Amino acid sequence: MPDPGRCFYVYVLFRPWDGSPLYVGKGKGDRWLHHRRPKPRFANKHFLAVINKARELGLEVPCLKIRDNLTEAEAFAIEAAFIAAIGRGNDGPLVNATAGGEGTSGLPKSSQTRAKLRAANLGNQNSKGRKESAETRTKRVATFKATLEKRGPKPPSIAARANMRKGQLERFATEESRIEHGERLKGTQSGEALEKKRTIKKDQWADPDYRAVTVAKFRERANDNDVAAQRSQTTKELWTNPEYRAKQHGPSFSVKHGIAMKDVWADPVRRAAMLEARRLKAEIRRQRRLAQSEPNLHTVG
Repeated sequence: MPDPGRCFYVYVLFRPWDGSPLYVGKGKGDRWLHHRRPKPRFANKHFLAVINKARELGLEVPCLKIRDNLTEAEAFAIEAAFIAAIGRGNDGPLVNATAGGEGTSGLPKSSQTRAKLRAANLGNQNSKGRKESAETRTKRVATFKATLEKRGPKPPSIAARANMRKGQLERFATEESRIEHGERLKGTQSGEALEKKRTIKKDQWADPDYRAVTVAKFRERANDNDVAAQRSQTTKELWTNPEYRAKQHGPSFSVKHGIAMKDVWADPVRRAAMLEARRLKAEIRRQRRLAQSEPNLHTVG
């Protein structure tokens, strides 16, 4: 079993056009591969210039491990020895910023440095793990609510609704999945909960403003030929699925649907709304037929 303390190595990067040593480093894991895609913020300018030139020429920067299975102290010592032997800056081809060794790894910070860091980070709300104040949280929530009120609820698109239907069909394709879902929902849809939902809907439809806005949305969607065509195509694709057709025509679905529709038609408010919707659809179909027969005299309303 390998010793976890001896996981370090020393590596050398070379210039691809002449093979001269570029950089000597110490690391573990895949550290030696990270220098091939350095981040401009952290790489020194000389090293970054060589990497960019190699990319422009379409060349790969060669990298070679020269010592492996080392402790961190051994890796630091070998790194410093190679940098000194090859030379950096004016003394050699290496672009290492330091002479190697421990460098800034594990370097203890002075009290003055810690004080400066603390002063710089005070009030920085972007610091990871820092809790925002109650005032900041209140402002953020108020801004979010104002944005929602200005934008309004965003209904899902035709494609999104089709994907949701497809997902539901795949989810309940087998009898086992339907039984499991039913067991999981036992007790969650109690009679009281359903009655509460019905009461909320009744109160909403009793409001003239809500009723007018909802009917206007229905009319706008019905008059949108593109939306109607997409919805028709989606419905056709669903009905080509034998399982979907069997489910729609199944006896259990018919019984449940019949009971639900009886409750709907027993409510005067919802009955009037459904009759109004049927009248609007019939009027729209009539206008479309007229527009197709006499396009120059009629338009779809």
